[in-house]
Amino acid sequence: GRVRAFDLGGAKLIPLWTFSSGAPFRGELALSDDGTLLAPCQNGTLYALDAESGKLLWSSDSDEPRISGPVIANVNGINAALTADRGGALVALSLEGGDVLWRAALCGPSWYAPVVVVEERVVKGQAVEKQTIAGDDEGCLSSFNLADGRARWSTQLAGAVRSKPALVVGQLVVGTLAGANSEADSGGSLYLIDAASGFVRDRLKVGDAIHTSPAVMGSRLIFGSRDAVVRAVDVITVDGEK
Repeated sequence: GRVRAFDLGGAKLIPLWTFSSGAPFRGELALSDDGTLLAPCQNGTLYALDAESGKLLWSSDSDEPRISGPVIANVNGINAALTADRGGALVALSLEGGDVLWRAALCGPSWYAPVVVVEERVVKGQAVEKQTIAGDDEGCLSSFNLADGRARWSTQLAGAVRSKPALVVGQLVVGTLAGANSEADSGGSLYLIDAASGFVRDRLKVGDAIHTSPAVMGSRLIFGSRDAVVRAVDVITVDGEK
């Protein structure tokens, strides 16, 4: 239940500060440009710490554990943290003091962080809409308007989503665990999904569950699965280009 900071400037790790919560930290930390360190805790609290001193700046409580690491984004001109919890809530919090900017409901519990996507289309001739997308244990991949949390689309996949979606050549790529509804859905799958509409463009079935987010190298994806296999695939766009 501790967050520690070390000085890496020399040959040894020199402890700088320690923050204790009394409960485990299991999610990834996030650091903002102004030096605010965000630490999600299994006790349901998101802690905002000063990265230089370890001082607690503010905290935001939830009734459910926070396992997914937060994502930092600009929400209507306000620096914010997007965070999900095991209760299925996706929340945008102000980095200034932790005030709730908006709250949205997922289909089920979420383990990992949402990803912010900028649509490649102009809205009303001038504005470019932004959305945040998150997966959950019910196998839903859901999109919300970044400005106000309004639901945009939700796509049902064959298995639980326990990894962060990646963005490659304008498409979302996300892995799933094995489906529970039919023999045809056994094993994990890697999905290629249109970010603007949620339409499933392609699905690659693999031998076992995909717990990790794919690494993106240009138009190439590299990902691992629970059957101890690492795979590399190329993403082909609609016009046939990589």
